[in-house]
Amino acid sequence: ISWNLSMRGQIANYSSDKRAIQMYGWGLTLKPGLIDEPSKWRILFDSGRINSNGHFQLSALNLSVIKFFTWNNYKLHSGFGTNMIDVFTYNSSDNYDFQTNFVSLGLSAKLFWLTLSPKVIVGSKINFISISIGDFF
Repeated sequence: ISWNLSMRGQIANYSSDKRAIQMYGWGLTLKPGLIDEPSKWRILFDSGRINSNGHFQLSALNLSVIKFFTWNNYKLHSGFGTNMIDVFTYNSSDNYDFQTNFVSLGLSAKLFWLTLSPKVIVGSKINFISISIGDFF
């Protein structure tokens, strides 16, 4: 969109004989600072949805703040944020929503022309490891 605001999107679909799952989402990344001196901080807003026809719908919002830094020639990033998740199930009354806060720590490394970014996220209700392939803007 501009030098300090980028938009991203994703879409995926899986189907088998018994079910179909669609996933889609979008996000914004704000890079504060000046064009000549960009900040090491990033503010990210992501929204996503998963539909499993006839089973459930999940909606999620994520707001996080990340800082990039270098340590012993490693490109690291750490941050904090919050997830808001709402799940609706079609076949039962087990619908629920929750909010969880988290901290994250990750690194970025070039592998050929791609950037690999493994990240550990630890929160009050979630803990997981993610690996992103791409690049940060």
